[in-house]
Amino acid sequence: MSTGVKAPRLGRSEGAPAGSLTLGDLLGEVELGLKLVAGLPACAQRTVAGALVMTTGGTSDVHTVPRGAVTLLETPPLDDSAARCRVLVTRLSQRGASGLGVALRHEGEGLPRALTDEAAAQGFPIFTLPVGMPCDKLVRFVEAALAQSEIQIMRRSLSAQEYLMDALGDARPTRALVRRLGWLLGGEALLFNDGGHVVAATGVTRAAALWDEIRRRDPEVQHFEVGGRHVTSLPIIVDDRVRFWLVSLTRREISAQQPGLSVLRVAERLLELVARARVSAEAEDQALRTAVLAAALGERDRHQADEIEHRAARFGITFSESCRVLVAKTGEAKGQGTPQLPRTPDLAERLRQSLAVTRSPYLLGENDEGLVALIQGSCRGVDEWVHALHLEGVEVEAGLGRAHHSLDETHQSLLDARLAVQQIAPRGRAAVLRFEDCHLARWLVGGVAKERIAPQVAGLLGKVKEDPRLYETLVAYLDADLDLRTTALVLHLHVNSVRYRLGKVEAILGRPLSSVATLADLHIAVTVDRVSPGGYPPPLLL
Repeated sequence: MSTGVKAPRLGRSEGAPAGSLTLGDLLGEVELGLKLVAGLPACAQRTVAGALVMTTGGTSDVHTVPRGAVTLLETPPLDDSAARCRVLVTRLSQRGASGLGVALRHEGEGLPRALTDEAAAQGFPIFTLPVGMPCDKLVRFVEAALAQSEIQIMRRSLSAQEYLMDALGDARPTRALVRRLGWLLGGEALLFNDGGHVVAATGVTRAAALWDEIRRRDPEVQHFEVGGRHVTSLPIIVDDRVRFWLVSLTRREISAQQPGLSVLRVAERLLELVARARVSAEAEDQALRTAVLAAALGERDRHQADEIEHRAARFGITFSESCRVLVAKTGEAKGQGTPQLPRTPDLAERLRQSLAVTRSPYLLGENDEGLVALIQGSCRGVDEWVHALHLEGVEVEAGLGRAHHSLDETHQSLLDARLAVQQIAPRGRAAVLRFEDCHLARWLVGGVAKERIAPQVAGLLGKVKEDPRLYETLVAYLDADLDLRTTALVLHLHVNSVRYRLGKVEAILGRPLSSVATLADLHIAVTVDRVSPGGYPPPLLL
């Protein structure tokens, strides 16, 4: 429950970082009586990080001026030559000085015209101290103001942290944290999951452009611009994997010296705690889904089937809508020049996210085949999952078994899905293939009990498989659509060597490979062998 903690915004309408001391603050302090004699009004926005008295009016001491410091001269420069004044102003500007202050010794004293002209030309601020005011007084004032500023920043930071932590008591802590972070920064905030989907946002309309920028950069703190806004993004890492990206859009860049970044870090740590709790719960849920899936795909008696159906119903698998079994695997990621995120995607997690978007009940597990799932209703999430990974350079081959409405048909749908994946594999590219879109031979194989067709397959291929090189050549030849050159390329052989091996296959079979009937029998036999335990894997064509 919210405790109603209030926190000040960390942005400033003037455009200066929160809690910072600016040149405008000094010029506006009546007690000091400073007067701007050169420089544009916008110079008042310059941040003051300190004050330093130069011992001479020359340029020899300029190298000691730290960035952001107000530089003070106890007397106007004696050398009023245009060249010397240009060097002094240019070097101070290059050092990042906030401005130049000059103490006047008597009434009516002015600054060299060449100095003010050069400052005006470069837009560099110059101001004068009142007659009789020592430079040390201004130095002490700046030091006291900066100390007070640090105290204010600390108080604001503690208040902001308490305000963010209070969001953990909200019924939806993730959204509450992102909403409060956006308010604190005086900008917009959003949270991506590792697949680029927006989990929570505060009115962001450039999510696609933001994600494109994030995913092409390294997984670390990032700073860039989108649509004229400064963007800071932080990866939220749990168990050595990027789970989310926390992103802020502000009018000014958030640097390491500003309180905005510390607030972002607090939000990052709090979101990591929320993510860890969620990951733990999801791991337990996934373990249960995997166990139910394994039971659904295995052998069981009628009593066990009733129990499996009851357990599957807890996850929405009721067979009230058509169900399909999915088998999916992936090869090596194909790079596209620039590093893509995530570099090693958690395929199962990404599939869960896609199925959640389409609200499709599922059971999911992993084995030596790759990913295996039982999905009820629309399988559109599978198509979107494969397409999204393809855009990241990861090619996934997914086969979907026949649609069915009972637990008894689930195992057959698994065999169908395996056949579909085997048909995709020789293509060597990302694809989703449903069993009803398979070639006729695979339809026939999928509709015949394996124990009925296994003896015929063994009788046709048995002697050929005794020589692994011959069987490898035969399979590659069929996958290459009977093209000798492609077969030779895949096997790294000369074409004549392929002809020789195929001649030996014909001799063993006692049947010519030019016969359509022979080729049809071999195609069906190899298809059955591939989905049998210990079957021959298909070579990927180049």
